[in-house]
Amino acid sequence: MNRVLSALHIGSHHPMASVVVVGGVRYTHGMSISDEVREFARDKYVLPTRRAGRRVVAIRTGDVHKELGFNNRMPLVCSALQAEIFPNENNLVLLSRTGPRQGANVILVFELLERTPAPLRKSRDVPAAIPVPARRSSVDGRRVFLVSCVKTK
Repeated sequence: MNRVLSALHIGSHHPMASVVVVGGVRYTHGMSISDEVREFARDKYVLPTRRAGRRVVAIRTGDVHKELGFNNRMPLVCSALQAEIFPNENNLVLLSRTGPRQGANVILVFELLERTPAPLRKSRDVPAAIPVPARRSSVDGRRVFLVSCVKTK
């Protein structure tokens, strides 16, 4: 019970985000793990590419997974970087995606747009009404919208 906690406030774009290390395991407070993945990818790949004046960046999900020190979190890394929030908040356009559905060899190639990136928001700050792309129903051809009414996990 007498564990030593070491807390380090990180230079995050989330004002309440901090990292607590317990027994060598890192826990991030104030932001989701997906937000942490997106922030890492922005800081490690997008911003240096933008500063270098290049227009295209390629991100391999296995590299992000390894550099964050994750274990068995590949689906989370893939989902976080393929979610619309990542290109939207970093002013990117997905040019191509290669590799398996979810795996270390997924390579996402983004074009960097001119504007500077916006800071990441906490997932709970996302507006309740998010446009959802319509899908065709295989039963009657009408459009179906998926809506989540869950406030928290």
